[in-house]
Amino acid sequence: MTPLTLLRAVASGAGSLAPVHAALGTVLDAVEPGHAVARVPRLPPHRLRGPGTVPVLGDLVLSAAVTSSLAAGLRISTLTLHTAMLGPLPPPGEALVARSYLVAPAGATAVSRAEVCAADGRPVAQLTARSAVLSSDGEGALFHDPPDPDPFAALGSGLRAASGLANSVGGVQGGVLAAVVGHRITAALPEGMACDHDVTFVRGIPADGAPMSVDVELRHGGRRLVAADARLRDAGGRVAVLASAAGWLDP
Repeated sequence: MTPLTLLRAVASGAGSLAPVHAALGTVLDAVEPGHAVARVPRLPPHRLRGPGTVPVLGDLVLSAAVTSSLAAGLRISTLTLHTAMLGPLPPPGEALVARSYLVAPAGATAVSRAEVCAADGRPVAQLTARSAVLSSDGEGALFHDPPDPDPFAALGSGLRAASGLANSVGGVQGGVLAAVVGHRITAALPEGMACDHDVTFVRGIPADGAPMSVDVELRHGGRRLVAADARLRDAGGRVAVLASAAGWLDP
């Protein structure tokens, strides 16, 4: 089975690609080689400041835009993710929609781009990802769990790598990790800033319920421009995610 065949099965309602998407109730509406459309029909409570659900949904469509063009026996792993927030998330209970496309044909790596909007078309974010193209050990199973009304409950002050936040290979989904560091960085910045977030994934974190931790350092605190860095570490203290954010405060 090619990755495109698997994605089309998901789009037809056969199941979710990963536990995190089953938890969110994510719907893959359409997929063609190099293009994907997906949505979260009902946003959960906004437990996370900053990009929140945006990188979780974005990582799905950005990955689908690449994997839909791959031959059988190949998969991808996200290396870097850039998120430019353009506006606030819709309220909980409303929909979030993402559209993506492949920027360049996949070689050793591939680049994809996505836009995320509210249901009425209002722009919420633009995302770009670079992914490594790797050999795959199998097709992977689809998931059929019902949506979780509060899928990010494990990402509060305790910050656990919960099993419901896993990707298709059993690690915490990259978009979830990007949301976590985005939340912690945004909490250190003044409210109302238009922010860009850059994330580099150093190593995966098993979705085994173990604790994670995030350190944030303010790099620049000007009157208009504020910049900060963050490091997300696994339970063993190893750096798993490097992140930075820059925010611009309107006068």
